[in-house]
This record gives sequence, C-alpha cells and structure tokens, in this order.
Amino acid sequence: MRFSTPIEISPFPFQLTPQSHIVVLGSCFAEHIGQRLACALPPDRVSVNPFGVLYHPTVLARALARIAFAHPLPEDIFFEGRDGLWHSWWHAGTFSAPTREECQRLVEASLKQAHEVLQKADLLILTLSTDHGYYLKEELSWGSLVANCHKMPGNLFDEKVTSLDASIGVWESLLPFIKARYPQLHILWTVSPYRYAKHGMHESQLSKARLHLMIDHLIHAEIPIENGFSQEADSKEITNEWESRKKMSEIFGKTSEFFLKKSDVFAQHSEFPSEKNRQNTPKGKEKKSDVTTSSLATSTGRWQHYFPAYEILLDELRDYRFFAPDMLHPSEQAVDYIWEKFRETVFSSELNDCASHLYSIRQALAHRPLHPESEDYRKFYTQTQQRIAEFTRKFGFAPQ
Repeated sequence: MRFSTPIEISPFPFQLTPQSHIVVLGSCFAEHIGQRLACALPPDRVSVNPFGVLYHPTVLARALARIAFAHPLPEDIFFEGRDGLWHSWWHAGTFSAPTREECQRLVEASLKQAHEVLQKADLLILTLSTDHGYYLKEELSWGSLVANCHKMPGNLFDEKVTSLDASIGVWESLLPFIKARYPQLHILWTVSPYRYAKHGMHESQLSKARLHLMIDHLIHAEIPIENGFSQEADSKEITNEWESRKKMSEIFGKTSEFFLKKSDVFAQHSEFPSEKNRQNTPKGKEKKSDVTTSSLATSTGRWQHYFPAYEILLDELRDYRFFAPDMLHPSEQAVDYIWEKFRETVFSSELNDCASHLYSIRQALAHRPLHPESEDYRKFYTQTQQRIAEFTRKFGFAPQ
C-alpha cells in the first residue's frame, strides 16, 4: 500500500563529479539548491544567484547573457532608493550599498566570479518562478523590466504578464549563442514550487503552466547552434569593451527579428541592432558579420533537461506539513527531500562519497568542546586532522 504518488525521474545524460563547475540562477528555491551544491563541492566551483534571487524568465535571460559574454552593465541600472541606499534594477537587495561606487563594485565582482565559473561549467540550473513582471513607467536605455522593485513606490511600475510566445522568443534568441560559446554546458530547468497567492491561486497555476510550456518547448525544439562562433577568438575579444560590444551586436543581429522585437533583453537595448536601426542603414552599407546565418546548425543530443521539483512537492509530498508557516513556500524538510532526489539523480558515486565525507568532517570541525584540555577531545582532534589529511589526498582539496 502506498500513500503518495512517487515522481519517477529518468536518468540524465550527465553526472556531477568533484571536478564539476555549476552556475545556478533563479528563485529562492534555486538559492536553497545552490547553497547545498556549494557545500558538496570544492570552494569556488558553484556560483549561486550572482544577480541575487530572480523570478521572471526574461530577467533570467538578461542576467545569463551578461554572465555569458561579460558585457558591461548599463550605467542607469543604478539608483538611490528612498531608504538612502543605492540599488540596481537588475539585482536583488543583497547588492545594495550606501554608495553608488560600492553597489557597482559588488555587482561587478559577482558578475566576474560567475563568468569565471561559467567558463568551466558542466551544468547551468535555471529555476523559473513567475511570468508576472514589473516594468518601470520611465523608459531607460536597457528597457523597463526590473528584477526587483526595492520597495520603491508602486506608482512607478506597471505589472504585466509576459506572453508565452514572448518568453519563448527571448530564450530562442539567446540559447544558440550560449551553446556555441559553452558547448560543454548542460542546462537543467526547474519551476519553483512557490505559489503566488497575491495573483490568486488560479492565476498562479496559469503562470506556472506557461512556464512549464515554455520549458517543454525549448527542451524539445531544434535549437540552432552558431558553428562560426569561435570560443577561442571570442575569449580574446571579450576582454576589450569595444570589441565585446561589436561582437555582441553581430551575434544578436543574426537572431530572429520576430523574437528580437518582443524581447526586453535585446530589442530595447541600444547596443544591439534593432529593426529601426537596420531600416536606417543605407543600402550597400550594411556591415557584414564574420559569420553568416548559413553557418547555423541544429544541436544534436540532449543538452536541456527538466528536473521535477514542482511536481515532487505538489504531487509526491502533497501535504501542508511540507509547507512553511505561510502555506506558500516549501518547508525546509521539503527542500531537503527534493535535494535528496536531486542528489540521487545527478551525483556520481565519487561526488556522493566526497559530499558525505565533507559533511561529516565539517560537523566535526563545528564541534565546540566543553573541556578542550581533556584526553577525549585531544583524541577527537587528532582523528579529525587525520580524516582531513586523508580527504585532501583523495579529493585534492582541504575541507573548510
């Protein structure tokens, strides 16, 4: 007799090892999973939400584009809030600071670290939460969709639902160049189990359904890959701001005009070619890209995947005891359960062994003895140091 509906997860065509590098972007649920991954792997192998917690699919695409191509951030994303702190419209409040310079330093340092991890990454985890977005009524150089309202007055924003076609368009414009630039990368999509009561439960379900449909479309679509996009050549160009801007203009100029016109990430950004700019270009003066659209090829093999975190909570657990007191967020026990399912699915036996020993050693290091001069504690300390030495020899890094 069974009292739940177990979610069966098919094996993925990749496994994580102690040598893996991972970037995690998305909602607070992504934060929970990312922090657990960071604890299971060596230091600096996991970048968790380098823009802070993000919810909207277009906001995630914009953040990923900046991380992937190390493109400079627009100056007008920074502003002074009514709390006296400086914030970024593209980042969560964790990057807020008393001065503009400090805020900018924080976001640039995080962006640089995420770019370095993504260069070597095996896996990119993207957790979507809602397609309800907040748009500034004031149009800025980068568009108007914000990642976080930073408690600014509500009359500064319009709340809008992004259509399914527009969400798909943004990602179909971006993914070919992500795969070309990072051919080793697997993408693992998830949908946050958090429910948006403020939208009403019916609209919350509709929003989640649109996110599921978007992900399913992208996973099964034949995403073209830009064969002519040279990873080695671009890595040299990307260090120079002008060359970076030039390269990005060429890259995004070759994507579908239909999708570009719908995208807050690309179409409204002055640095990327727009339909208006193309129309104003005199005939015969069009700049030719080094790579033509005929070099696009379809990706073969599975490199986008879906992990059913949403279904595990709502179908397999299906009980309010697995929710936090607000009855909307998953409880810590639920996140632990989903994490264990994730670990069983994507961890290699080597990483499972590494993570288990690492957790045990960290527990020992966190121990605070009542009698540090006792013989028992001296033995405990010696054994712990021996375990650390053995772990370091076996896995190549020291537990911290």
